[in-house]
Amino acid sequence: MEDAGQSSTLQVSISDHGYYTTVSARGALDRVSAPVFTAHVDAAWEWSEGPRLVLDLSGVTFCDFDGVAALASIARRLRDHDRGRVILTGVDGQLQRMLRRTGLITRFERRDSVEQAGEDLLDRSRSRGQMAMPGRSGTPPPSGLDRS
Repeated sequence: MEDAGQSSTLQVSISDHGYYTTVSARGALDRVSAPVFTAHVDAAWEWSEGPRLVLDLSGVTFCDFDGVAALASIARRLRDHDRGRVILTGVDGQLQRMLRRTGLITRFERRDSVEQAGEDLLDRSRSRGQMAMPGRSGTPPPSGLDRS
């Protein structure tokens, strides 16, 4: 039974910053919403060069094991592709405890804010001689997904 204080509603948006892409989640990351979150991350993964993704989880109010499983699949994908970077921001409270308990906390880079993650990604791409491009080539995320 769902707790009256928890909502299975999750709002997810994708933002293109030129040299990285942010996927922001607000609400409960649970059995019902985890596939929606995963679909957005998959779209951003295909769209982002590298990929270079920042997952802004500062608005996540609740996370169950299905939400953790969604994050675990992202960590596996990153490891299996052996390329790109995924940085988590806004990980605290109940979500942080879940990620610590499962050991996933060590599988991701973490920063305090999206801005800090973006600066780190830009600094690293500059130090490697990669220029940040203001636009993307290829197909943007599906129109059925929110994109700001």
